[in-house]
Amino acid sequence: MSSRVMVVAYSLIILAGLLLYSVVGLTHG
Repeated sequence: MSSRVMVVAYSLIILAGLLLYSVVGLTHG
């Protein structure tokens, strides 16, 4: 696997985590 694919996958995981964190923060006040 190339490093570029790993970087893209890593950023997607980070974005998904931030989105989930913000949604939980909004729904739980």
